[in-house]
Amino acid sequence: RALEVAAPMARRLAAAGASSGEAFRQLEQIGDQLAASLSSLPTSSLVPMLHACAVAGLPHATLFAAAAQDLSGHLGPLPIVEAFEASAALRLSIPELQALFNTFMDEGLERRLPGTSLARLVAAAARLGFMKGEHTQRLLDRFLTIASPMRAPSVETLTTLCHGLYLSSWSPGGHELWQIALWLSVLDQTHKTHPQSIALRNFALSVLSCPQSQEIVDGFQPHLQLSIAKILRGGQSAPRIPMSDTTLKFRHEVSEVLRRAGCPYDLDFNLGPGLSVELTLPGPIGTLWLLDGPEAFHHPFFSRAAQERSSSSSGPSQSRLVPGEHRRAELLQLAMDTARVDGLEQALGRWEHVGDRASSSSCGDIGSASHDKAGMAAGPLLRLFGSASCRTEMPARLARLDWLSWSRLQPAQRLGVLIDPRPACIVVPPK
Repeated sequence: RALEVAAPMARRLAAAGASSGEAFRQLEQIGDQLAASLSSLPTSSLVPMLHACAVAGLPHATLFAAAAQDLSGHLGPLPIVEAFEASAALRLSIPELQALFNTFMDEGLERRLPGTSLARLVAAAARLGFMKGEHTQRLLDRFLTIASPMRAPSVETLTTLCHGLYLSSWSPGGHELWQIALWLSVLDQTHKTHPQSIALRNFALSVLSCPQSQEIVDGFQPHLQLSIAKILRGGQSAPRIPMSDTTLKFRHEVSEVLRRAGCPYDLDFNLGPGLSVELTLPGPIGTLWLLDGPEAFHHPFFSRAAQERSSSSSGPSQSRLVPGEHRRAELLQLAMDTARVDGLEQALGRWEHVGDRASSSSCGDIGSASHDKAGMAAGPLLRLFGSASCRTEMPARLARLDWLSWSRLQPAQRLGVLIDPRPACIVVPPK
């Protein structure tokens, strides 16, 4: 009860920028006591405790590990989903939670969940990095089995599902993708929040960038193609994610090194709606830099000693990036490939122009196109990743550096690493 009461206050102190170190130390002590005496507490109190940790922003790995072992077989599937959501909110990915998820799937507990909870499970497990291909497909199949094929789920449920599929790198099949596209078209005019719009756009972009799913959508009815095109042409920028003081300090130090050396750079370089990098050194031999603070990694972090033993002074840390960061790097590499982007624009042009000719209403909000005498579109006016000339001048390298690796660099090394990234920092395209 003390943890539940104190958690909101700790979160408010952190949000206000007030000193919250003592408050978090006290919460950690409470968590230690709870973890040590968990067997004597009622099972029904486990999930509220984990939720309180999520509210406070306290990734107490020992408490979550102990709770994960007690949750298995003692509670129904819905509280376990809530436990995964609390873990995902904290980016706390530990072996005990992975084992709980595996047990959950082995026992077929997903068959006892309603559709909304299934979507929440897909998203939470994907954010934690627990999902394998067979898990994703099995949960999606179950969702499609119990959902109405004609009556779309709520915007929140469908967005949550699509976000989980995107994070888990789902490989779509024809029927499943057609059903999701149908629901998206039904909800076309429904109001969506900024994060929901970005989540749907990332999902649609993953569909467009996959040759298999692109071919599938080519065979859809025109209005379904058009609904996907409208999502992709959405012009909203990504919401600004709150950053820790550690991240702000790290990025300030990087920019100060470049400023003092007189090197040109751009901050928060935007490559398209919902897609940006923290730092850009412009020019064909420049670099797009992803500067990772603690928010980019799963808890628990590796210890400083383990970090220093793990690699060279300029290499990346051995902590695990969250799936969203892996997917962001993939989309950035896609945006840097002019040939691939041109192919995606052509495919997207087919979808929106076929849909435009089949639609009796104006579709100007997705970017109107001029037509030649044969009635074929000359090309969309809006582009996914900016103009072709802008991409021609884009740096050819994508690299990432985290705050721990930066702190291990000697001051004399830092400028050199930024200008000429070492191989350990270069992001290699997935095979």
